[in-house]
Amino acid sequence: MSLHPVIAENTARFAQWRDDSFMGTLHESHHWNHAKFGALEDAILQLAGNKHDDTTIAALFQIFDYLMLLFGCHFDPSDDFKFKNLTIEQICDYRERVQVAFSAYFYRTTNRNDSSTTTAG
Repeated sequence: MSLHPVIAENTARFAQWRDDSFMGTLHESHHWNHAKFGALEDAILQLAGNKHDDTTIAALFQIFDYLMLLFGCHFDPSDDFKFKNLTIEQICDYRERVQVAFSAYFYRTTNRNDSSTTTAG
């Protein structure tokens, strides 16, 4: 399965990286683009429940890891990073959406209902 184009353009180590992607804009200008985040969130949820190669998993983890870092940086008084266009309430809401989307991906992907997966009852 090939890497989802929205995931690829938001992952700095791929040739498809775009400076105007959600992650690119966030990194360069500290601006949270609501529409581009929605597209990224949708892409993550579309991938949930399917097997993926290590490249896709690594890309998703890189995005998740960097977003969690930025949420922490925003609230660290000694860090210069601040989200420029979000209220505290919006930051908390988006942090939860990030956690839910990535949790859905990793939970559904690793707990598919197939012969290689068993569930505790």
